[in-house]
Amino acid sequence: MIDREEIVIYESQTGFTARYALWIAEKLECPFIKYKEASAPALRHYRTLIFGGWLNAGKIQGLDWLRKNIKEFDEQNIILYCTGATPADKQDLEKLAQDNLTEGLEGLPLFYLPGGINPEGLGGFSRFLIKMIARSYKKTNPAQAQALIEGCDMTHPDLVDSLVKLVKAKTK
Repeated sequence: MIDREEIVIYESQTGFTARYALWIAEKLECPFIKYKEASAPALRHYRTLIFGGWLNAGKIQGLDWLRKNIKEFDEQNIILYCTGATPADKQDLEKLAQDNLTEGLEGLPLFYLPGGINPEGLGGFSRFLIKMIARSYKKTNPAQAQALIEGCDMTHPDLVDSLVKLVKAKTK
């Protein structure tokens, strides 16, 4: 039985996806939880599920959990967002949807929210890859190389406004 409005469920590695989850939850005045703490039966009480994950090699992390449980949410609105280390204007949303919205997730609304790079939050292999990419940019794009090595933050609370507007339109 649906008796609550919305909830934000998220997977975050370095904190950018969690930050957006908090901002969405604040604007909608709703709870937010890590997906590993969520149970599908408990989420059936919500009219709208907003799921966020971070990008790793073009794949939205945490979506396997949603795919596994998608049949539990046949009465809910589901809205997705993902974060990455690329500015929004450089991200191909159509390709992201094609690569990620499969196995029951086809057609769900998907938002890309620029996150950033937090080298301290990355595992050893990811830090190694970032350093290799930074070296390749050193001569052609020194500012990008520096941002990769030192980290950068492209998040802003206003970037969730389009997603929040869609949620409000679906819950009227």
